[in-house]
Amino acid sequence: MPTPDLLNPLFRLGASPPGGETTSPGGFNRTLIPFESVPGFRHYASDLVDRLGYTSFEEILEPLDRARRACRTMGIPDDQHFKPVYRFNSLGMNLRRDYRLTPLASYLVTVNADPANVNVARAQVYFFLHYSR
Repeated sequence: MPTPDLLNPLFRLGASPPGGETTSPGGFNRTLIPFESVPGFRHYASDLVDRLGYTSFEEILEPLDRARRACRTMGIPDDQHFKPVYRFNSLGMNLRRDYRLTPLASYLVTVNADPANVNVARAQVYFFLHYSR
């Protein structure tokens, strides 16, 4: 009997894959499906900067890059969950780089952030409690 998969919401058993099959440690094939059927870009990376207690946008770039790599590793096109955008900064009267994020992207950025930061640690525990039900 196969062991339960911690990423169960991301997989559907026994379907033909769009870009190839993945094999679980138990040896049976699985097909990766999107986290959401129509991902909604609900968040900005710059908003996560504030919520996670970072002081600059550059601090979120490393967790953002790791989150994007996690998607690509799992066969999830990162452009479905991370959309590069520019936002107008009224204080500096200029455009600044940002990303629109789906809930999956927000989660992945948070779990890839520095847990030594108390706000990050709280957010990681929140996501665990919220999605482990």
